[in-house]
Amino acid sequence: KDVTAEEESNGGLIFFLHIPKTGGTSIRRNFEGLEHVEYVFGRNYSVYWDEAPKVEDLVQGKSLLQRNQNLKHKNRLRVNSEGDNHQKGKVMFFEIHASTAPSFYRLRQRLARWRQVAKRNQVPVFFFTVVRDPIAFAISHFNYFHVDVRNPTFEHVNATEEDFLRLSLHNPQCQFLFKGEVSLRNQFK
Repeated sequence: KDVTAEEESNGGLIFFLHIPKTGGTSIRRNFEGLEHVEYVFGRNYSVYWDEAPKVEDLVQGKSLLQRNQNLKHKNRLRVNSEGDNHQKGKVMFFEIHASTAPSFYRLRQRLARWRQVAKRNQVPVFFFTVVRDPIAFAISHFNYFHVDVRNPTFEHVNATEEDFLRLSLHNPQCQFLFKGEVSLRNQFK
């Protein structure tokens, strides 16, 4: 839909649930440097909890300047002086991605509430995730964690069909949405 001037003045929210190995890092690189975007990278649970009050204010129609002033006043977050110079219509792009970040299952009620409150206050919102072809995902996950040795807690193996089948996870993208990143960690004992 077309965004009206009134909606633009409220900024907006883009919420991205980043399933590992689906191209989300490329999405981040394309959005995090944009002038009219406040990019929040929820790399762990504490970042998510620290930033969630800003989203609550945003969906209630408060400008970024008002949100930062409210947070300073409430001492919930340390906001740098640059935060006070942001434009009123700036869009928040909130990415959730990391080992301790909440799963979609844990977030679903809060996301639904954010959508309802934003609609009532005419604040544009967009929620999305990216899923990948399951076979391409399995091969990428196997190579990234087991062949390229990106994490020492994963068993390092050669790229053989036997090891691929032994270490592949059952429906990992759906597991991620329900349990979070911990479901992708088929670690060796």
